[in-house]
Amino acid sequence: MLYFNEELDPSYMPLKSDFTLFDAWIGITGLEDPHGFSYSQSKPRSTLEVVQVVGNALELNVEKGYGGLLGNAVYWIRIDDTSRIRDLSGNTAAASAERIEVVNLLGAGSYAKSPGAPRLAATAPLVVDGETLTVRFDQPLIPFTTVTGTGGFSVSGAAQATAVTHVNTIATTVVLTLDREVGGSETGIELSYDAGTTAIRNFFEQRAAGFDNRAVANAGAADTAKPALVAGASTIAGTDVRLRFSEEMSASNPKPTGSQFVLSTGDGGTDLGSVTLVSISESVVRLRTENAALATDAVSLTITDTSNIRDLAGNEMAAGYRPGTLFTF
Repeated sequence: MLYFNEELDPSYMPLKSDFTLFDAWIGITGLEDPHGFSYSQSKPRSTLEVVQVVGNALELNVEKGYGGLLGNAVYWIRIDDTSRIRDLSGNTAAASAERIEVVNLLGAGSYAKSPGAPRLAATAPLVVDGETLTVRFDQPLIPFTTVTGTGGFSVSGAAQATAVTHVNTIATTVVLTLDREVGGSETGIELSYDAGTTAIRNFFEQRAAGFDNRAVANAGAADTAKPALVAGASTIAGTDVRLRFSEEMSASNPKPTGSQFVLSTGDGGTDLGSVTLVSISESVVRLRTENAALATDAVSLTITDTSNIRDLAGNEMAAGYRPGTLFTF
């Protein structure tokens, strides 16, 4: 099934020659990264038939056997001629010179297990940025005909009345267009969704549940929160020390040096020496010591200077950590 963002004219019927379907086979060990294949590595399939045009969907038939006994199949489709794909106003579909990845519901020779009905993403599910409010889900969604109107979504708690005027889907995200631009200083914005109005669903035809008054983050708001060490999340293994912070850290503010970190094990413990390397990856500041700690060592940390330990917005490490305070992990 190919889904478009508006209803198609069923009186126009594309030809099988308007499309090219490609596939690439990958082994079981490659299932974690099926997108690693380049376009040139795939091969075209010859069996393809246009079945029908229904609403915003174009149904095609391909040969049986989507999956493989030794792995999964990755499918791509290219639309070579869009002249026979038209909306109700007679406009032709946008050209698609590049391949479009097809979600494969068959895997390893049998039907794939459904991940369950779509749920709001665990991280940053609702974010408003000016006139756009994005609603992120935990899995790909079937694109539905673009909705003019609220689509069952309603905004509350904003500084002034705010309405949804347009709804669309892109991959795992529902994109809402608002009737005004939300200012960066506005807080307390909430979003509700009536599931009976717009059918947000996954490729297994399972619908997302409605929700009421969910908090919306404002992407335009200034970041003034100071990063802090997450309690109990710092680890040490041999010479590898990892300090986990509450948010992504800056690697050039300037970058911290080893002399700012002092690790000790107390009387009778291993002398870990100085910190020889500091690296930063997302929310983790990673240190390397001269000598390896033993499993029996009670290691403590002193940060002598926090002035250049900052997040991406430039906020210095939280004042709750005072230079010289010891952390055991």
